[in-house]
Amino acid sequence: MTTIAGRFKILLLFSLIFAFIPSQSLYSRNARTSIDSLLSMLGRSEGADRAMIMDTLSREYSLSDYAKSLEYALKMYHLSLELGNIPLQQKAVRNCAWSYFDLSKYDSVLFYAEKIPPLVKKHKNDRMMASYYLLLSELDYNLGDNTAGIKHCKGALNLYEKLGDSNRMARVFSDLSHFYVDKGEFDSAMYYAINALKSREKLGDTLRIVASIGALSNIYISMKDENSAKNCFFRMKDLMQNHPNTHTYFQILGAIAGVYNNMNMADSALYFYKISLSAVRKSGNQLALAKTLTNIGECYINQGDYQQAIHSFREAKSIYAKVDAPKYCCFINLSFGHIYLATNSLDSSEIYLKKALECSFSIDYVSVYERALKTLYGLYETKGDFHSALTYYKKYNTYYDSIRSADIQLRLAELETKYETEKKEQEILKMKHEQEIHKTRETALTAGIAGIIIIFLLIIIGIWQKRRKDKLIHKQKELMYVQEQKLADAALEKSKLKEEELQQTLVYKSRQLSSHALHMMQKNSLLQEIQEELKGLSEHAEEKGDVKRINFLLNQSLRSDKDWDVFKLYFDEINPNFFNQLKEINPELTSNDLRLSALIQLNMNSKEMASVLNISPNSIKSARYRLKKKLALDAEADLEHFIRNLV
Repeated sequence: MTTIAGRFKILLLFSLIFAFIPSQSLYSRNARTSIDSLLSMLGRSEGADRAMIMDTLSREYSLSDYAKSLEYALKMYHLSLELGNIPLQQKAVRNCAWSYFDLSKYDSVLFYAEKIPPLVKKHKNDRMMASYYLLLSELDYNLGDNTAGIKHCKGALNLYEKLGDSNRMARVFSDLSHFYVDKGEFDSAMYYAINALKSREKLGDTLRIVASIGALSNIYISMKDENSAKNCFFRMKDLMQNHPNTHTYFQILGAIAGVYNNMNMADSALYFYKISLSAVRKSGNQLALAKTLTNIGECYINQGDYQQAIHSFREAKSIYAKVDAPKYCCFINLSFGHIYLATNSLDSSEIYLKKALECSFSIDYVSVYERALKTLYGLYETKGDFHSALTYYKKYNTYYDSIRSADIQLRLAELETKYETEKKEQEILKMKHEQEIHKTRETALTAGIAGIIIIFLLIIIGIWQKRRKDKLIHKQKELMYVQEQKLADAALEKSKLKEEELQQTLVYKSRQLSSHALHMMQKNSLLQEIQEELKGLSEHAEEKGDVKRINFLLNQSLRSDKDWDVFKLYFDEINPNFFNQLKEINPELTSNDLRLSALIQLNMNSKEMASVLNISPNSIKSARYRLKKKLALDAEADLEHFIRNLV
């Protein structure tokens, strides 16, 4: 029989679902009407008016279709170049950068974002420059660079304050609160989140009020204040009941799922996450998809279903790697460490926990760094490696104390207050005692005074000894901290230099590989075109022997393995285990199979692969089918996905 609490949970689930359904259809209807009207105007316009309509279309589609938003942003950019209109170019590159950001294509984001400062120099525009700083801060957040993100946020804040734009200032306040949460500075995070909420309540914009409440809830979750976070989410739900915004609806569904997960109601949390997942997949926002998969993995962990959790985490990690989001990869490594520890795979757990520790330290991700230290201590204790366990336990305690120094100072202030109060109470008692002594006989007075003096001396000696001991301990701690800080700074600098060197080497080798592949494709295409021309000439040529000899030489060049040997050399440097893994799956793979696999790994289309391999596009289809069978893949399996996921 269902309990009252159980019925309440079920009713709550359905009330939350149906509360949001009207807003979806309303949004779609209104947005469609607006876009249809704009498209009709676009067909009748030209010049600068046409560019402005494209600007509006790009921003309208940014609420529902990121690919369409980018399409009109790029069209506007090319039109603005033709017109030579700098203000229009500024808007166009801004729209392109934001559209690529929504699609998680960060290289393209930077390509267009860096066009803004030179354009602003030609035509001053503080608002455009503020948008540039805001975009960089969003990018910093996804890349886990809190320090740079705060710097860019404050650059945007100064400009919006100068412009008197309280709406944008509120957004920057909210972004700053997120950065400070990740740094573990909750006082600063709360300060900016409250400022954002106050500003938006004055403006009366429901969506932005909801976003500000969401920022506050994020802080409460980080502080493990689940009740306050839950109250924030249900307040968000009430505000969004009749508001037409589909994206915010699914964001709030995800947020509510997060509350259920924190309340250990994994089934309810998983239900809401899965509703949100289908919409996020359609949106094309890869980062949002990876975050949702991560949350689903956390729910599976709470249910004890570790295999499903690993499956969700692996898909999420693959996306994080593609969009270059080290912050989230760091969290995924920590989660893998917890799973393998729970399943007693201690060696695997150790590998992932150390990855999480190293990454979180390099990007100053406080919460993950602290949890990784604590978990490593428990891991080594389980393995019986008590020396390592003690090392990590000390590191955890030192770090734990350092990030809570404000709490320590507060407790010291409370102790000092209690000490002063106690001291005053002792003085009052002493005065009363002296009054009583005056009423006693001379012998009692002498004895009493002597006793007080002795007690007083003992107190002074005790306090003096304690302060001396505290000073010595404090001095030793300071010396240890300075030494550890120097070692940590040196190690960090060395790690950064090594990482930069490896990154530059990888970029150079990748360019070599791409350049060589393009060279092969262009060379083969040219030779094939020459062969086609020779076929036409051979019918009219007097010296057909010469034509045949030339055709023979062309065939030899097309079949030459020299280019492939160079290609394989470059490819092996970037993907050292790629061909070995394929050979492990099927040792019977031919050289043509391996070449086809390498071209698939490089994301070439069928036409390009046909040109490089000197075969027809139809032959590529047959070759792919044979390769799929040799790799023992099902008919429904995605060959590209399988090959590109080989490590």
